[in-house]
Amino acid sequence: MIAQSDKIILAISGGIDSVCMLDLFLRIKSKFNLEIIVAHLNHNLRSNESDMDEIFVKNLCQSKNIIFESRKISVKDFALKNKITLEEAGRICRYNFFYELQKKYNANKISIAHNKNDNAETILMNIIRGCGALCGIKPVNGKIIRPLINITRDEIESYCAKNSLEFRIDSSNLNCEFTRNKIRNLIMPTLLEINPNLLETLVRSSKIICEESEYLNELAQKIINKFEDKNKIPIEKIDSLSKVLQSKIIHIIIKKIEPCDISSWHINSVLELKNKQNGKKIYLPHNLIAQKCFDDIIFYRDTNKNFHHQNNFKYEIQINKPVFIKQIKKKLCVSDKKLDIKNKTLCTKMFYCDNIDKITVRNYIAGDKIYFKNLGHKKLKKIFAEKKLPPQIFNSFALLAVNNVIVWIIDENIISNNDCGQKYFVSTWED
Repeated sequence: MIAQSDKIILAISGGIDSVCMLDLFLRIKSKFNLEIIVAHLNHNLRSNESDMDEIFVKNLCQSKNIIFESRKISVKDFALKNKITLEEAGRICRYNFFYELQKKYNANKISIAHNKNDNAETILMNIIRGCGALCGIKPVNGKIIRPLINITRDEIESYCAKNSLEFRIDSSNLNCEFTRNKIRNLIMPTLLEINPNLLETLVRSSKIICEESEYLNELAQKIINKFEDKNKIPIEKIDSLSKVLQSKIIHIIIKKIEPCDISSWHINSVLELKNKQNGKKIYLPHNLIAQKCFDDIIFYRDTNKNFHHQNNFKYEIQINKPVFIKQIKKKLCVSDKKLDIKNKTLCTKMFYCDNIDKITVRNYIAGDKIYFKNLGHKKLKKIFAEKKLPPQIFNSFALLAVNNVIVWIIDENIISNNDCGQKYFVSTWED
Protein backbone atom coordinates (compact mmCIF):
# COMPACT_ATOMS: atom_id res chain seq x y z
CA MET A 1 0.00 0.00 0.00
CA ILE A 2 2.85 2.39 0.87
CA ALA A 3 6.27 2.24 -0.79
CA GLN A 4 9.55 4.12 -0.63
CA SER A 5 9.49 7.71 -1.97
CA ASP A 6 5.71 7.81 -2.46
CA LYS A 7 4.16 11.22 -3.02
CA ILE A 8 0.75 11.10 -1.36
CA ILE A 9 -2.26 13.41 -1.17
CA LEU A 10 -3.80 13.06 2.32
CA ALA A 11 -7.52 13.80 2.59
CA ILE A 12 -7.78 15.55 5.96
CA SER A 13 -11.15 16.81 7.20
CA GLY A 14 -9.91 17.57 10.71
CA GLY A 15 -12.00 14.78 12.23
CA ILE A 16 -10.59 12.07 14.46
CA ASP A 17 -9.98 9.51 11.68
CA SER A 18 -8.06 11.83 9.38
CA VAL A 19 -6.05 13.39 12.23
CA CYS A 20 -5.04 9.89 13.32
CA MET A 21 -4.04 9.04 9.74
CA LEU A 22 -1.96 12.22 9.42
CA ASP A 23 -0.14 11.49 12.67
CA LEU A 24 0.68 7.95 11.53
CA PHE A 25 2.04 9.22 8.22
CA LEU A 26 4.23 11.75 10.01
CA ARG A 27 5.70 8.92 12.10
CA ILE A 28 6.77 6.94 9.01
CA LYS A 29 7.52 9.91 6.73
CA SER A 30 11.31 9.81 7.19
CA LYS A 31 11.58 6.02 7.14
CA PHE A 32 9.81 5.77 3.77
CA ASN A 33 11.07 9.12 2.41
CA LEU A 34 7.49 10.22 1.81
CA GLU A 35 6.30 13.51 0.38
CA ILE A 36 2.84 14.37 1.70
CA ILE A 37 0.36 17.06 0.71
CA VAL A 38 -2.73 17.68 2.81
CA ALA A 39 -6.02 18.32 1.00
CA HIS A 40 -9.05 19.83 2.76
CA LEU A 41 -12.39 20.53 1.07
CA ASN A 42 -14.65 23.01 2.85
CA HIS A 43 -18.18 21.82 1.99
CA ASN A 44 -19.68 25.10 3.23
CA LEU A 45 -22.56 23.18 4.84
CA ARG A 46 -22.12 24.26 8.46
CA SER A 47 -21.20 27.94 7.92
CA ASN A 48 -18.80 29.03 10.66
CA GLU A 49 -18.16 25.45 11.81
CA SER A 50 -16.95 24.45 8.33
CA ASP A 51 -14.62 27.46 8.25
CA MET A 52 -13.25 26.55 11.67
CA ASP A 53 -12.50 23.02 10.42
CA GLU A 54 -10.50 24.50 7.55
CA ILE A 55 -8.57 26.83 9.86
CA PHE A 56 -7.84 23.94 12.23
CA VAL A 57 -6.35 21.78 9.46
CA LYS A 58 -4.41 24.74 8.06
CA ASN A 59 -2.87 25.53 11.45
CA LEU A 60 -2.09 21.86 12.03
CA CYS A 61 -0.22 21.70 8.72
CA GLN A 62 1.69 24.92 9.45
CA SER A 63 2.80 23.54 12.81
CA LYS A 64 4.05 20.35 11.12
CA ASN A 65 5.51 22.15 8.08
CA ILE A 66 3.24 20.28 5.64
CA ILE A 67 1.98 21.55 2.27
CA PHE A 68 -1.69 22.50 2.69
CA GLU A 69 -4.28 22.81 -0.07
CA SER A 70 -7.90 23.77 0.50
CA ARG A 71 -10.96 24.71 -1.49
CA LYS A 72 -14.34 26.07 -0.49
CA ILE A 73 -17.36 24.93 -2.47
CA SER A 74 -21.12 25.01 -1.99
CA VAL A 75 -21.93 21.30 -1.99
CA LYS A 76 -25.60 22.17 -1.46
CA ASP A 77 -25.71 24.19 -4.71
CA PHE A 78 -23.89 21.38 -6.53
CA ALA A 79 -26.44 18.85 -5.26
CA LEU A 80 -29.40 21.02 -6.30
CA LYS A 81 -27.95 21.73 -9.73
CA ASN A 82 -27.31 18.07 -10.46
CA LYS A 83 -30.38 16.72 -8.63
CA ILE A 84 -28.44 14.39 -6.34
CA THR A 85 -28.20 13.92 -2.58
CA LEU A 86 -25.90 15.98 -0.38
CA GLU A 87 -23.94 12.82 0.45
CA GLU A 88 -23.32 12.00 -3.20
CA ALA A 89 -22.54 15.63 -4.09
CA GLY A 90 -20.00 15.83 -1.27
CA ARG A 91 -18.32 12.62 -2.43
CA ILE A 92 -18.11 13.81 -6.05
CA CYS A 93 -16.72 17.23 -5.08
CA ARG A 94 -14.14 15.72 -2.71
CA TYR A 95 -12.77 13.20 -5.15
CA ASN A 96 -12.70 15.73 -8.00
CA PHE A 97 -10.60 17.98 -5.76
CA PHE A 98 -8.28 15.16 -4.69
CA TYR A 99 -7.66 14.05 -8.27
CA GLU A 100 -6.93 17.64 -9.35
CA LEU A 101 -4.27 17.88 -6.64
CA GLN A 102 -2.91 14.47 -7.55
CA LYS A 103 -2.28 15.74 -11.09
CA LYS A 104 -0.98 19.12 -9.90
CA TYR A 105 1.66 17.57 -7.65
CA ASN A 106 2.19 14.46 -9.78
CA ALA A 107 1.37 12.38 -6.69
CA ASN A 108 1.10 8.63 -7.12
CA LYS A 109 -1.41 8.00 -4.32
CA ILE A 110 -4.39 9.56 -2.54
CA SER A 111 -4.95 8.44 1.05
CA ILE A 112 -8.44 8.37 2.58
CA ALA A 113 -9.10 7.76 6.30
CA HIS A 114 -11.89 5.18 6.03
CA ASN A 115 -11.79 2.69 8.92
CA LYS A 116 -13.19 -0.76 9.67
CA ASN A 117 -16.48 0.65 10.98
CA ASP A 118 -16.93 2.69 7.82
CA ASN A 119 -16.43 -0.47 5.80
CA ALA A 120 -19.01 -2.43 7.80
CA GLU A 121 -21.49 0.47 7.55
CA THR A 122 -21.00 0.62 3.78
CA ILE A 123 -21.64 -3.11 3.41
CA LEU A 124 -24.79 -2.85 5.53
CA MET A 125 -25.98 0.24 3.65
CA ASN A 126 -25.56 -1.56 0.31
CA ILE A 127 -27.52 -4.55 1.60
CA ILE A 128 -30.36 -2.29 2.75
CA ARG A 129 -30.43 -0.37 -0.54
CA GLY A 130 -30.27 -3.59 -2.56
CA CYS A 131 -27.54 -2.29 -4.87
CA GLY A 132 -25.69 -5.61 -4.88
CA ALA A 133 -22.28 -4.03 -4.22
CA LEU A 134 -21.43 -6.06 -1.12
CA CYS A 135 -17.65 -5.90 -1.48
CA GLY A 136 -17.41 -2.93 0.86
CA ILE A 137 -14.59 -0.40 0.64
CA LYS A 138 -11.45 -1.61 -1.11
CA PRO A 139 -8.14 -1.02 0.75
CA VAL A 140 -6.53 -0.11 -2.58
CA ASN A 141 -8.54 1.10 -5.57
CA GLY A 142 -6.39 2.55 -8.33
CA LYS A 143 -4.57 5.54 -6.87
CA ILE A 144 -6.75 5.51 -3.74
CA ILE A 145 -5.34 3.89 -0.59
CA ARG A 146 -7.06 3.42 2.78
CA PRO A 147 -4.43 2.61 5.43
CA LEU A 148 -6.95 2.60 8.33
CA ILE A 149 -9.44 0.22 6.73
CA ASN A 150 -8.60 -2.64 9.13
CA ILE A 151 -8.56 -0.44 12.24
CA THR A 152 -11.74 0.03 14.30
CA ARG A 153 -13.12 3.36 15.44
CA ASP A 154 -12.49 2.37 19.08
CA GLU A 155 -8.82 1.73 18.28
CA ILE A 156 -8.55 5.12 16.58
CA GLU A 157 -10.12 6.87 19.57
CA SER A 158 -7.70 5.08 21.93
CA TYR A 159 -4.72 6.06 19.77
CA CYS A 160 -5.72 9.73 19.66
CA ALA A 161 -6.33 9.82 23.44
CA LYS A 162 -3.00 8.13 24.17
CA ASN A 163 -1.10 10.58 21.95
CA SER A 164 -3.12 13.68 23.01
CA LEU A 165 -4.18 14.44 19.45
CA GLU A 166 -6.66 17.26 18.98
CA PHE A 167 -9.38 16.97 16.35
CA ARG A 168 -12.63 18.54 15.22
CA ILE A 169 -16.09 17.06 15.82
CA ASP A 170 -18.49 17.30 12.88
CA SER A 171 -21.92 18.07 14.34
CA SER A 172 -23.60 16.89 11.11
CA ASN A 173 -22.52 13.33 11.95
CA LEU A 174 -25.32 13.32 14.51
CA ASN A 175 -27.92 14.25 11.88
CA CYS A 176 -29.83 11.04 11.19
CA GLU A 177 -31.49 12.47 8.10
CA PHE A 178 -28.42 11.15 6.26
CA THR A 179 -28.57 7.43 5.48
CA ARG A 180 -25.05 6.66 6.69
CA ASN A 181 -25.58 8.52 9.97
CA LYS A 182 -28.84 6.66 10.56
CA ILE A 183 -27.02 3.35 10.08
CA ARG A 184 -24.06 4.48 12.23
CA ASN A 185 -26.02 6.02 15.10
CA LEU A 186 -29.20 3.95 15.23
CA ILE A 187 -28.89 0.61 13.43
CA MET A 188 -25.29 -0.47 14.08
CA PRO A 189 -25.45 -0.09 17.90
CA THR A 190 -28.53 -2.32 18.02
CA LEU A 191 -26.95 -4.94 15.77
CA LEU A 192 -23.76 -4.89 17.85
CA GLU A 193 -25.84 -5.71 20.93
CA ILE A 194 -27.12 -8.79 19.11
CA ASN A 195 -23.71 -9.74 17.71
CA PRO A 196 -20.66 -8.03 19.30
CA ASN A 197 -18.51 -9.49 16.49
CA LEU A 198 -20.63 -7.88 13.79
CA LEU A 199 -17.77 -5.84 12.30
CA GLU A 200 -15.63 -8.93 11.80
CA THR A 201 -18.59 -10.91 10.48
CA LEU A 202 -19.58 -8.31 7.90
CA VAL A 203 -16.02 -7.66 6.71
CA ARG A 204 -15.15 -11.38 6.51
CA SER A 205 -18.33 -12.19 4.57
CA SER A 206 -17.75 -9.23 2.31
CA LYS A 207 -14.22 -10.41 1.51
CA ILE A 208 -15.53 -13.79 0.33
CA ILE A 209 -18.23 -12.12 -1.79
CA CYS A 210 -15.66 -9.70 -3.21
CA GLU A 211 -13.33 -12.50 -4.32
CA GLU A 212 -16.22 -14.24 -6.08
CA SER A 213 -17.35 -10.94 -7.60
CA GLU A 214 -13.89 -10.19 -8.97
CA TYR A 215 -13.83 -13.56 -10.69
CA LEU A 216 -17.22 -12.86 -12.29
CA ASN A 217 -16.02 -9.39 -13.29
CA GLU A 218 -13.09 -10.94 -15.16
CA LEU A 219 -15.42 -13.30 -17.02
CA ALA A 220 -17.86 -10.48 -17.83
CA GLN A 221 -15.08 -8.15 -19.03
CA LYS A 222 -13.75 -10.81 -21.41
CA ILE A 223 -17.22 -11.00 -22.97
CA ILE A 224 -17.54 -7.20 -23.16
CA ASN A 225 -14.15 -6.97 -24.89
CA LYS A 226 -15.65 -8.94 -27.78
CA PHE A 227 -18.45 -6.40 -28.27
CA GLU A 228 -18.01 -4.11 -31.25
CA ASP A 229 -19.36 -1.17 -29.22
CA LYS A 230 -18.64 -1.18 -25.48
CA ASN A 231 -21.77 0.92 -24.79
CA LYS A 232 -24.05 -1.50 -26.63
CA ILE A 233 -25.02 -5.05 -25.66
CA PRO A 234 -25.82 -7.47 -28.51
CA ILE A 235 -28.73 -9.44 -27.07
CA GLU A 236 -27.86 -12.65 -28.91
CA LYS A 237 -24.37 -12.65 -27.34
CA ILE A 238 -25.65 -12.62 -23.76
CA ASP A 239 -28.96 -14.49 -24.06
CA SER A 240 -27.42 -17.90 -23.42
CA LEU A 241 -25.37 -16.71 -20.43
CA SER A 242 -26.42 -17.15 -16.82
CA LYS A 243 -28.45 -14.31 -15.34
CA VAL A 244 -25.68 -13.46 -12.87
CA LEU A 245 -23.17 -13.02 -15.72
CA GLN A 246 -25.64 -10.96 -17.74
CA SER A 247 -26.13 -8.74 -14.69
CA LYS A 248 -22.38 -8.30 -14.27
CA ILE A 249 -22.02 -7.24 -17.90
CA ILE A 250 -24.76 -4.61 -17.50
CA HIS A 251 -23.28 -3.39 -14.21
CA ILE A 252 -19.77 -2.97 -15.69
CA ILE A 253 -21.01 -1.11 -18.77
CA ILE A 254 -23.15 1.30 -16.75
CA LYS A 255 -20.34 1.95 -14.24
CA LYS A 256 -17.92 2.74 -17.06
CA ILE A 257 -20.28 5.29 -18.61
CA GLU A 258 -21.12 6.94 -15.28
CA PRO A 259 -19.79 5.79 -11.88
CA CYS A 260 -23.03 5.78 -9.92
CA ASP A 261 -25.01 3.55 -7.57
CA ILE A 262 -26.99 0.93 -9.48
CA SER A 263 -29.47 -1.29 -7.66
CA SER A 264 -30.48 -4.84 -8.55
CA TRP A 265 -33.86 -3.37 -9.56
CA HIS A 266 -32.14 -1.27 -12.24
CA ILE A 267 -30.17 -4.28 -13.47
CA ASN A 268 -33.31 -6.43 -13.70
CA SER A 269 -35.15 -3.66 -15.52
CA VAL A 270 -32.38 -3.54 -18.15
CA LEU A 271 -32.51 -7.34 -18.51
CA GLU A 272 -36.25 -7.15 -19.13
CA LEU A 273 -35.61 -4.92 -22.16
CA LYS A 274 -34.39 -8.01 -24.05
CA ASN A 275 -38.00 -9.17 -24.46
CA LYS A 276 -39.54 -5.73 -24.99
CA GLN A 277 -40.47 -4.10 -28.29
CA ASN A 278 -37.99 -2.01 -30.23
CA GLY A 279 -37.57 1.52 -28.84
CA LYS A 280 -38.61 0.63 -25.29
CA LYS A 281 -36.44 2.48 -22.75
CA ILE A 282 -35.87 2.77 -19.02
CA TYR A 283 -34.38 5.62 -17.03
CA LEU A 284 -31.38 4.97 -14.81
CA PRO A 285 -29.67 7.17 -12.19
CA HIS A 286 -27.65 10.21 -13.32
CA ASN A 287 -29.80 10.76 -16.43
CA LEU A 288 -28.66 7.55 -18.10
CA ILE A 289 -31.04 5.72 -20.41
CA ALA A 290 -31.06 2.06 -21.45
CA GLN A 291 -33.01 1.38 -24.64
CA LYS A 292 -33.94 -1.65 -26.76
CA CYS A 293 -32.64 -0.82 -30.24
CA PHE A 294 -33.44 -3.64 -32.66
CA ASP A 295 -31.17 -6.54 -31.59
CA ASP A 296 -29.18 -4.51 -29.04
CA ILE A 297 -29.53 -2.78 -25.70
CA ILE A 298 -27.82 0.61 -25.85
CA PHE A 299 -26.87 3.04 -23.09
CA TYR A 300 -26.70 6.81 -23.40
CA ARG A 301 -27.26 10.03 -21.47
CA ASP A 302 -30.51 11.93 -21.63
CA THR A 303 -29.48 14.99 -23.64
CA ASN A 304 -32.57 16.89 -22.48
CA LYS A 305 -31.03 17.11 -19.02
CA ASN A 306 -27.71 18.48 -17.90
CA PHE A 307 -25.81 16.30 -15.47
CA HIS A 308 -22.13 16.18 -16.35
CA HIS A 309 -23.15 16.61 -19.97
CA GLN A 310 -22.98 19.41 -22.46
CA ASN A 311 -24.88 19.06 -25.71
CA ASN A 312 -22.21 21.04 -27.49
CA PHE A 313 -18.49 20.73 -26.88
CA LYS A 314 -15.39 21.80 -28.75
CA TYR A 315 -11.67 21.43 -28.05
CA GLU A 316 -9.00 23.28 -30.04
CA ILE A 317 -6.11 20.90 -30.83
CA GLN A 318 -2.55 21.95 -31.64
CA ILE A 319 0.02 19.66 -33.25
CA ASN A 320 2.10 17.68 -30.70
CA LYS A 321 0.17 19.07 -27.70
CA PRO A 322 -1.97 16.53 -25.78
CA VAL A 323 -5.44 17.59 -24.62
CA PHE A 324 -7.72 15.77 -22.19
CA ILE A 325 -11.11 15.13 -23.82
CA LYS A 326 -13.71 14.83 -21.08
CA GLN A 327 -16.30 13.14 -23.31
CA ILE A 328 -14.06 10.14 -24.08
CA LYS A 329 -12.20 10.32 -20.73
CA LYS A 330 -8.86 10.14 -22.50
CA LYS A 331 -6.01 12.34 -23.65
CA LEU A 332 -5.71 12.97 -27.38
CA CYS A 333 -2.74 14.18 -29.37
CA VAL A 334 -2.32 14.88 -33.07
CA SER A 335 1.35 14.54 -34.02
CA ASP A 336 3.60 14.54 -37.07
CA LYS A 337 5.48 11.53 -35.68
CA LYS A 338 4.20 8.35 -34.06
CA LEU A 339 4.06 8.74 -30.28
CA ASP A 340 5.55 6.34 -27.76
CA ILE A 341 4.69 7.25 -24.17
CA LYS A 342 6.23 5.22 -21.36
CA ASN A 343 3.76 3.14 -19.33
CA LYS A 344 0.85 4.19 -21.56
CA THR A 345 -1.17 2.02 -23.95
CA LEU A 346 -1.90 4.15 -26.99
CA CYS A 347 -4.57 3.77 -29.64
CA THR A 348 -3.02 5.36 -32.73
CA LYS A 349 -4.66 6.16 -36.07
CA MET A 350 -3.35 7.89 -39.20
CA PHE A 351 -4.83 10.51 -41.49
CA TYR A 352 -3.49 12.59 -44.37
CA CYS A 353 -3.91 16.31 -44.95
CA ASP A 354 -2.14 19.30 -46.49
CA ASN A 355 -2.13 22.83 -45.08
CA ILE A 356 -3.77 22.25 -41.71
CA ASP A 357 -5.37 25.45 -40.45
CA LYS A 358 -7.49 24.17 -37.58
CA ILE A 359 -7.95 20.90 -35.69
CA THR A 360 -10.84 20.39 -33.28
CA VAL A 361 -12.56 17.65 -31.35
CA ARG A 362 -16.25 18.46 -31.25
CA ASN A 363 -19.76 17.07 -31.15
CA TYR A 364 -21.83 16.01 -34.14
CA ILE A 365 -23.50 18.71 -36.24
CA ALA A 366 -26.31 17.92 -38.69
CA GLY A 367 -24.86 17.55 -42.19
CA ASP A 368 -21.44 16.28 -41.06
CA LYS A 369 -19.70 14.06 -43.60
CA ILE A 370 -16.60 11.90 -43.68
CA TYR A 371 -14.56 10.99 -46.78
CA PHE A 372 -13.77 7.42 -47.84
CA LYS A 373 -11.53 6.50 -50.74
CA ASN A 374 -13.55 4.93 -53.62
CA LEU A 375 -16.81 5.91 -51.87
CA GLY A 376 -16.55 9.66 -51.61
CA HIS A 377 -18.23 11.66 -48.86
CA LYS A 378 -20.75 9.91 -46.64
CA LYS A 379 -23.07 11.57 -44.15
CA LEU A 380 -22.50 10.62 -40.54
CA LYS A 381 -26.25 10.43 -40.09
CA LYS A 382 -26.36 7.57 -42.60
CA ILE A 383 -23.45 5.78 -40.89
CA PHE A 384 -25.18 6.03 -37.53
CA ALA A 385 -28.45 4.76 -39.01
CA GLU A 386 -26.66 1.76 -40.56
CA LYS A 387 -25.27 0.96 -37.11
CA LYS A 388 -28.82 1.20 -35.71
CA LEU A 389 -27.96 4.03 -33.34
CA PRO A 390 -30.82 6.23 -32.08
CA PRO A 391 -30.75 9.92 -33.05
CA GLN A 392 -30.82 10.90 -29.35
CA ILE A 393 -27.16 9.96 -28.97
CA PHE A 394 -25.72 11.46 -32.19
CA ASN A 395 -24.82 14.68 -30.43
CA SER A 396 -22.77 12.88 -27.78
CA PHE A 397 -20.22 11.45 -30.22
CA ALA A 398 -16.71 12.94 -30.20
CA LEU A 399 -15.45 13.77 -33.69
CA LEU A 400 -11.98 14.81 -34.88
CA ALA A 401 -12.30 17.56 -37.47
CA VAL A 402 -9.43 18.95 -39.55
CA ASN A 403 -10.17 22.22 -41.35
CA ASN A 404 -13.84 21.62 -40.40
CA VAL A 405 -13.86 18.24 -42.21
CA ILE A 406 -14.50 15.09 -40.13
CA VAL A 407 -11.61 12.61 -40.30
CA TRP A 408 -12.36 10.38 -37.30
CA ILE A 409 -15.56 9.31 -35.50
CA ILE A 410 -13.74 8.57 -32.26
CA ASP A 411 -16.47 6.72 -30.35
CA GLU A 412 -17.22 4.40 -33.28
CA ASN A 413 -13.55 4.06 -34.31
CA ILE A 414 -14.28 5.04 -37.92
CA ILE A 415 -11.54 7.04 -39.68
CA SER A 416 -11.19 8.51 -43.16
CA ASN A 417 -8.90 6.48 -45.42
CA ASN A 418 -7.95 9.38 -47.65
CA ASP A 419 -4.23 8.96 -48.43
CA CYS A 420 -3.42 12.28 -50.11
CA GLY A 421 -1.21 14.83 -48.38
CA GLN A 422 1.11 14.75 -45.36
CA LYS A 423 0.77 11.88 -42.91
CA TYR A 424 -0.33 12.68 -39.33
CA PHE A 425 -0.90 10.47 -36.31
CA VAL A 426 -3.70 10.84 -33.77
CA SER A 427 -3.29 8.97 -30.50
CA THR A 428 -5.53 8.51 -27.47
CA TRP A 429 -4.73 7.07 -24.07
CA GLU A 430 -6.09 6.93 -20.56
CA ASP A 431 -4.49 9.53 -18.32
